[in-house]
Amino acid sequence: MAMKAGKMRHLITIQRQTGATDSTGNETDTWSTFATVWVHIEPYIGSARAGREEFAGNQMIGLDYTRFHLRYLAGLAPKDRILYGTRIFDIQAVNNRDERNAELELICKERQ
Repeated sequence: MAMKAGKMRHLITIQRQTGATDSTGNETDTWSTFATVWVHIEPYIGSARAGREEFAGNQMIGLDYTRFHLRYLAGLAPKDRILYGTRIFDIQAVNNRDERNAELELICKERQ
């Protein structure tokens, strides 16, 4: 299935967590840009977890998942995150559509 360029109108930044050592020798976690790409974004409705709510601490939070479709990008992993404007999404799964190395589908959970 060919990806339509017209649908890919959202520019995102994919970041990868890297370790760094500060001046006192302590390890600190920092995020560096892995790639900046155009994607198609849609809500993830096909999940049993989509649209649910759960307790975190003493507070009810919604579980909203989002799908990002992009051209194949080697090395992308669930430990990475996505910046879209002021929103941050944690990548939960990376699916290589049809195993053809042409399109990736990222299942992501937005940070609250």
